[in-house]
Amino acid sequence: MELTQLGPLRCRVAQMPGTRPEAVVVLCHGYGAPGDDLVSLSVALTGSRPLAFVFPEAPLTLPGMVGARAWWNFDFDLVGEALRRREPALLAAQAPSELSARSEELRAVAAAAAETFGKDGPLPLVLGGFSQGAALALNASLGCLAGLSGLLLFSGLLVGAQASDLRVLSGLPILQTHGKQDDILPWPVAEYMHAALAGSGAELNFRAFSGGHGIPPDVLHAASVWLQNLPLRAASQW
Repeated sequence: MELTQLGPLRCRVAQMPGTRPEAVVVLCHGYGAPGDDLVSLSVALTGSRPLAFVFPEAPLTLPGMVGARAWWNFDFDLVGEALRRREPALLAAQAPSELSARSEELRAVAAAAAETFGKDGPLPLVLGGFSQGAALALNASLGCLAGLSGLLLFSGLLVGAQASDLRVLSGLPILQTHGKQDDILPWPVAEYMHAALAGSGAELNFRAFSGGHGIPPDVLHAASVWLQNLPLRAASQW
């Protein structure tokens, strides 16, 4: 799948041939993954509802790791400290210097994708990702993003925002998934984000699973069903 430029980032795109998409799903890969890491999800997440999928490529490369990319330099020491102190809120409070710029870039990509695939105006949007990509999607959703219909957060975390900042998500459908044996972003991280999202007034669907830092087949199936039944909002509705 070839790279194409959408807004400020290079992206890979996928859609069902011969169909007119009803919405655009923008999914961001995780820390240390190649830019095409989530592309195969477009097949697993496709159902009867025609969708266009966009997979942005993070701008940072990681030295010594062939093909590895990142949205920002992740502070794993801070994760360890937060867990030792049993204070996942420490992670939410951190604001990496690149986070604001990355969030703005992702919003620009989403807007460009909605315009590109929409024939009669911008299409509704679903924003999401895995791990660091999910954290970015959540942060980007806190800014102005027309047509946002939902968030799809695979094994993510809350970064650069407090629970009170999430009130803008009230009424927004969100699917959050996380493995109870996750050794990269351990379970307390998921519990903290779950509590913050639940308190925001969002329509939260939380799917825990027995497993580690990944997206198992049953979670992909649940995400596909969620996407198929998601109420779509036009740009003027958000």
